[in-house]
Amino acid sequence: AQCLIQILPTVLKSHDASIVAAKKLGRSFSNVDHRLLPIAVFLLPFRTLRYQEKNKVDKSYNVAQYIFQHGIKFKMNDVKAMTLLQEKVDTMAQLVRQASSSDTPAQNAVHLSRLETGLLLRACKELWPTCLLLSLVLLIREDQKDGTGDALSKWTKIGKDLCQGILDLNLDGCWKVTPLLDGKAVIK
Repeated sequence: AQCLIQILPTVLKSHDASIVAAKKLGRSFSNVDHRLLPIAVFLLPFRTLRYQEKNKVDKSYNVAQYIFQHGIKFKMNDVKAMTLLQEKVDTMAQLVRQASSSDTPAQNAVHLSRLETGLLLRACKELWPTCLLLSLVLLIREDQKDGTGDALSKWTKIGKDLCQGILDLNLDGCWKVTPLLDGKAVIK
């Protein structure tokens, strides 16, 4: 966890630069939750662990959720946010990997599936930048373990390009858009 925390300031600096660039272009941008991000990075190694209550055999909880709710006693909104971050970080990391592996021209463009990206952003809502930074920290640490080159600059550049791609697709705020079709009417 200490290695993960050491990576965080560099990733935050890189992301702040992309926010400044987006605001210069007059684009709105969801904010990073600077309060939850360090805690989420610290709890990142425990994201797959589950806790099972003694009384309820069939019910299991995310360990981060249990720590937040019963150990640290955060507000329920923060508990839900932390649980969401821990559950969606692997999906976001997969999206970042896809963006890095796509063969795109040298114009710093990334190829994103609008549907997959939109669904992930709709699930993460305003926490998507926090989840993106969390996934970048995870990917940088995985590359550092493998001993492959300069992982820090590689993944931060991909993260900047991914943010730019999301803004280019106008997906920031997609969770606020009402559906064009009423689901109940379609079913009938």
